[in-house]
Amino acid sequence: MTKQWLAHFNDTQLALFGFLLFFAVFMAVLGWTFRMGAQRQYKKISELPLSDEKNYGENL
Repeated sequence: MTKQWLAHFNDTQLALFGFLLFFAVFMAVLGWTFRMGAQRQYKKISELPLSDEKNYGENL
C-alpha cells in the first residue's frame, strides 16, 4: 500500500515545505553549535567528568 502511495505522490508543495523546514532547522542547529563564544562553554562542559567539584551546574 505504501509503495502505491509513493508511486502516485504528486504533492510537490508538501515535499518542498518539508525540505525547507528540514534545511531551516539544520541551519539553526549548525549556527547554534558554532556561535561566537560557544567554544569556551563546550570546553567547560568537556572537563566536567574530570572535575572533582560537586557543583556541576553552577559554573556553566
